[in-house]
Amino acid sequence: MNDSVIIIGAGHGGTTCSAALRSNGYQGSITLIGNESHPPYHRPPLSKTQLQPDAPPSPPLLRADTFFEKNNITLKLGEHVTSVDPKSKQVHTESESLTYDTLILATGSSPLLPPVSGLQSCRKYTIQKLDDVHLLKKALMRPKHIFILGGGFIGLETAASLHQLGHRVSLFEREERLLSRVCCPTLSDYFQSLHQQQGVAIHCQTEAMEVRESGEKIELLTAAGDGFVGDEIIIGTGSTPHVDLARHAGLTLSNGIDVNAFNQSSDPNIFAIGDCCNQWSERYDHSIRLESVQNAVDQAKTVAAHLCGQPRKHPITPWFWTDQYDVKLQMAGIKHAVTHQIIRGTPTPGNAFSIWHFSHQRLQAVDAINDSRAYNIGKKLIEKELPVPIEALNNPELDLKTLLASAEAQ
Repeated sequence: MNDSVIIIGAGHGGTTCSAALRSNGYQGSITLIGNESHPPYHRPPLSKTQLQPDAPPSPPLLRADTFFEKNNITLKLGEHVTSVDPKSKQVHTESESLTYDTLILATGSSPLLPPVSGLQSCRKYTIQKLDDVHLLKKALMRPKHIFILGGGFIGLETAASLHQLGHRVSLFEREERLLSRVCCPTLSDYFQSLHQQQGVAIHCQTEAMEVRESGEKIELLTAAGDGFVGDEIIIGTGSTPHVDLARHAGLTLSNGIDVNAFNQSSDPNIFAIGDCCNQWSERYDHSIRLESVQNAVDQAKTVAAHLCGQPRKHPITPWFWTDQYDVKLQMAGIKHAVTHQIIRGTPTPGNAFSIWHFSHQRLQAVDAINDSRAYNIGKKLIEKELPVPIEALNNPELDLKTLLASAEAQ
């Protein structure tokens, strides 16, 4: 097995794939190309601990400095790929052309700027890369009033981190509730109450129409005509997949790069993993583009196994977590065609609880707040597609371990 693999993207997916290829016995050449100058690092801390004034210059590395050389992986940092030519099997960067037998696109996604007048030219910040955080921290040397656009996980994690650092935070979400794309109304209400109790100003159903700089200040005007004055503005309104290379290479696209169960694109020699790809799910009967570290890592391992002659379909049972203040939310599964829910515990700040989402009699997803047992057991039930008696879950005295054992015995 002396073929050459080129991986574009040195984030969680690309780095994991390079390592998994070697651990699975791949003997060919591996080139990992990253457009950042920093060695591959963990990204979840960017919106959390990395914002602390005393945080180290870089989050923990995904692999030790010596890993790539020891494993004969060519790591090219600060390289921008300009095009991919599937016919000649070449990758063109700003400085050279490289030939591949297999190409893996782990190009990720980029922050999506909302169509707000003045935003393009206004002073603003995003939190996606380490350099973004370095710039933001320089602007936050003293307590300020921070605007955050977007009530998703990045926006809320950033709001929690900055509030705890002594900043005044106002968060604007144009939808009716927070986390509307990924969470049920119960969780949305929970997180709104959590942040409001901490002192964060939450403005839902509030669309920013215009922003402008006024000296050192930022002025924000809403669609309702309300005006706000702050010091800085952070954008957390979602992301868009990086598919330009794939588009110009002629790959099939929908909401990302379309891939099969082995993460293979419409070109059999090109694979895609992580935020940039859109994968069909047999379990959920529709295509899914997931934006999570876990998904990128799992898909990376799927591709590595496939290329090493150990094919396995990527099992799309996603899981996710977020830490905000002293709260940990853990989620397993996808809320697809949910017909009803069971809530175990009281869903208010200060309490541990879990929400179980069903499509008729089938457990589809579990959300757990400070309840790792419910999360772990729910995740196993979903992964194994085990039957879950809904009426039993309604019993607050039910031991979930007993529920799992009973389901496994059937």
